[in-house]
Amino acid sequence: MTQINRPYLGLADIGSGVISLLVKWLKVEAVPEYPIAPPARLRRRIGLPLLVLYGTGVTVGAGIYVLIGAVAGHAQMYSSWAFALAAAVMALTAASYAELATRYPVSAGEAAYVRAAFDSRILSTAVGSLRIATGIISAAAVTVGSAGYVRQLIEMPTPLVAVAIVIALGTVAAWGILESVLLAGLLTLTETGGLVWIIVSAVQSDVSFGPALLTPRPST
Repeated sequence: MTQINRPYLGLADIGSGVISLLVKWLKVEAVPEYPIAPPARLRRRIGLPLLVLYGTGVTVGAGIYVLIGAVAGHAQMYSSWAFALAAAVMALTAASYAELATRYPVSAGEAAYVRAAFDSRILSTAVGSLRIATGIISAAAVTVGSAGYVRQLIEMPTPLVAVAIVIALGTVAAWGILESVLLAGLLTLTETGGLVWIIVSAVQSDVSFGPALLTPRPST
């Protein structure tokens, strides 16, 4: 009579069995990796360099060229520290988006993340609607700021310049995502070049800007 030797259970097998029993007892269901991914996918036309240029352009265009005057009006000599603090806070948001985007590679953004976390269509719709409202307000602020720059070159009413900017950029966006991102990348290179030129000019000048950044403002 042949005797069949049963292998001994290792610690890994015992641990796996205990975890399986706990999962069944607690009725914990594993969250699927892509619970909200659509069956059909769009053809990818944007690569990493264009995405980097697009994200940099949004930050530089809105945060530096448009809002630097408003920030300087409130923070005054502490403007550089205000931007540094904002960058530190935004780093946490950027890290969260990087993690969520890799787990849920869909275009719905925050609405998709809320849907995957809470499985609620109402919350997902509410977050998506708030995101649309935020985009409209941000676009309006950037448009008004851009109109101020255009009026330095062409004397025209601000509402007329703002409407012209919206129509022009809306036409490019309707033309195609690749074309709009290419235009954004070109504008980003122009904006970044302007900032580099300002920094180089400041370094080569005789003005000492170090004490202005490090010396506290005298109390009045």
